[in-house]
Amino acid sequence: MVSGYDLVPREPMIKEKPMKRTVASLVLLLAATPAFAAAPAKQSQKAHQALPVLTRAQASAALRAQVKGAKILEAELEKEAGRLIWSFDVEAGSGITEVWLNPRTGAVIKKQAESAAKEKQEMMGEHSERQAAKKDERAEEMKERADKTADKAAAARPVPTLNLAPAKMGTPPAQPQPKSGN
Repeated sequence: MVSGYDLVPREPMIKEKPMKRTVASLVLLLAATPAFAAAPAKQSQKAHQALPVLTRAQASAALRAQVKGAKILEAELEKEAGRLIWSFDVEAGSGITEVWLNPRTGAVIKKQAESAAKEKQEMMGEHSERQAAKKDERAEEMKERADKTADKAAAARPVPTLNLAPAKMGTPPAQPQPKSGN
């Protein structure tokens, strides 16, 4: 026998809300779009950064190919203006010229004639930077030694222990009697 209750259509327990799903999908799609749009630029930048840095010999050869008759006085891989470069001081003709090379391609980025005063100033600056770095290293070493010494001293100190044995039940310990003045 079929009751009237069985004939009444039931409402689903969870009502679907298509509008909310659509809005949520659009929000996710829009949020992901800038990431995908920027991906090719980031990939090309990463690909450029993935190129190996030229060795000193390779960079020197690239410099000699681009600056004829240059006598290399100094070469260093350094960070200038927030980017990695090969910096060369070369003697070409009557003076000293600083030449920056791209560290991955060997292309000349910048050429600038240097006066003797500027070269001396740069050398003094580099000297003071090296001195400051050495001082920092010594301070770090001293701190590490002090930390090790403190750790050893702490390890050598006896660790106080607590007597956690349960108290014996029974009569309390005898209290000391006051001394009489006789």
